[in-house]
Amino acid sequence: MLNDHKKNLEQQYSKFQKAPKFSLNSEQLYCVCRKPDNGELMVACDGCDQWFHFKCMHLDKKYKDLISKFYCVFCDELFGRGKTQYKRKCRLPECYKPARVDIVTGQTSKYCCDAHGVKFMKDYVVDVVRKSEKETTSVNALFTKEAISIANYSEFKALGMTLPIFDKISGKSLVNLMSEQTKERLASIDVNIGNLEKLERTYESKLKYLMKLRGLVKKLNEQLTKAILDENTKISSVDLKSQNGKGGSKRNRNGKNGKASKRTAKTDICGYDTSLQLLGNSWIKFTNGERYKSVVGWDNSFSINEKGILTEFKLLRKRLQITEDEQREDVSREQSEGEMNSNIKSDGCIVDKELTIFCGLCVKDRKKCSKHLTWYTTIYDSLDSNIASISEEINTLRKEKDKVKQEENRRLWEKWRNNPILKNESASTVIHQGITPK
Repeated sequence: MLNDHKKNLEQQYSKFQKAPKFSLNSEQLYCVCRKPDNGELMVACDGCDQWFHFKCMHLDKKYKDLISKFYCVFCDELFGRGKTQYKRKCRLPECYKPARVDIVTGQTSKYCCDAHGVKFMKDYVVDVVRKSEKETTSVNALFTKEAISIANYSEFKALGMTLPIFDKISGKSLVNLMSEQTKERLASIDVNIGNLEKLERTYESKLKYLMKLRGLVKKLNEQLTKAILDENTKISSVDLKSQNGKGGSKRNRNGKNGKASKRTAKTDICGYDTSLQLLGNSWIKFTNGERYKSVVGWDNSFSINEKGILTEFKLLRKRLQITEDEQREDVSREQSEGEMNSNIKSDGCIVDKELTIFCGLCVKDRKKCSKHLTWYTTIYDSLDSNIASISEEINTLRKEKDKVKQEENRRLWEKWRNNPILKNESASTVIHQGITPK
């Protein structure tokens, strides 16, 4: 039989070799059928480099993407040059795409894509449940619903890790069935979580105020710089007109021409807010006040009266200058007699206590205010660190609470399983509800 088959192949190969390579229309002919390329699916042989039709080689077209190396019947069985090799198929039965290969590690997946992997697992779980003969229909339906709702591997892996909530005693929830010791423990955890959440909200409100305050101070500096520049321009114009009217020089008292200098020093106040020192209930009370609401609700698009803030700023700076001069004359006398202005701090910082836009702010030059140096960064880092720490504590307590509830739930299930009286009680409850227990 083998010899006959080999002789038959030799005859076919001889006929294939002697067949014309081109048609009468000079079209190149392919395959053992010697037909031109008319769009029919073909594959090249890796042994002889000839092209063959899938149909003539008895190949199913659905495997076209899976062929890795192809050897025609002559190269395979007659000359022994090699055998046709296929790529690993996607595990999903209806998919005939090759399994994905990692270009870095070279490892081959079982699926052509993530979507087909998820679909295969869902179909597999549903199929297993449907074929189960021992489980009841209600259990099958419940498990199938849970399995189909799984979105990823992590959820699938976690399936069955937790017990269902104990509900075998009619009219009593898990909380009602807990021991007094467990209830007290959970209540204590809830109190701690509540206190931490309150403290977290306090820090978050202060952080929100701090960030808005920084924007407000920046806007004030910009507006003050502009207002001072405009004022200097007007003064220069008035001086120039006055001198020209008297026939004087076109240069002003500083020896410069009448054009306002564009090198007006940039205003950069410290901006530290004394309200940031408030703690606990004092800060909570402050958050309910108008000052807090106005700063937190402040928007960069809000207009500021440049003339008004410039007047207020000058008055505050004048007080600061007077105080600094007095301190240089006799600091000890001012401290002992208490003659310092109530708005002025002994360290030379000035804080406005009036209900102006500078209320509570230090208006000393930022570079000269050594007391509040890097105040924003220091306070921000402290608040951010405290919030992160509290958040971690809250998460730890919540996990502890879940663990306590799971342990109590497990205890009730074990007690019910090992106690015939409880089982009979739950069974009678089921019958009373019109359901026959299995």
